[in-house]
Amino acid sequence: MARMYRYTDSAENPSDSLPYILIDGMNSDVSRFTRKRVCHDLCVMSGAAGIAVLKKSDGCDFDLLFYCSDALPSSHDSSLSPGSDGLREAPFGVAICAVAFADLLGIKPFHSRDWTFRWGETVFGASIDSQCGDCKSVRIFPHSPGSSDAGHGEPASGGARNVIYSGKALCLGDFE
Repeated sequence: MARMYRYTDSAENPSDSLPYILIDGMNSDVSRFTRKRVCHDLCVMSGAAGIAVLKKSDGCDFDLLFYCSDALPSSHDSSLSPGSDGLREAPFGVAICAVAFADLLGIKPFHSRDWTFRWGETVFGASIDSQCGDCKSVRIFPHSPGSSDAGHGEPASGGARNVIYSGKALCLGDFE
């Protein structure tokens, strides 16, 4: 059975944002959770904004899939408007929570201290700067597209991190 946890990207005041359900899809089939009715029911039952699934990736530490509470796949790309090609824009808070969840699952960065993950067609880098209990401070940055090892390598700009999003992820516990 897939492990499921609830996370929020607002560690200072968890009531400020809806939590996300994160599901470990690294070694199990989790397609049932992406069915419209099941996704909607889980989100309503837990008060979640959507479901994020971490899956095995070719060339990255993990792939991130995000489904809004109505089970439509989402993209981080702000150029995609809601409904465009069936995709909805998702907040970067989902990625913050996904990196913290990857750490909880024991997914280790392949080539460096930073994770690489694919979200849609884009590869990002991420690091956990600090941790206090179940709260982790995470940074997301662009990843160098010219890396010779398919997703792993140095961050963009010759090692300087152009942080595009940073925040804190708080694990609210497992979801049964």
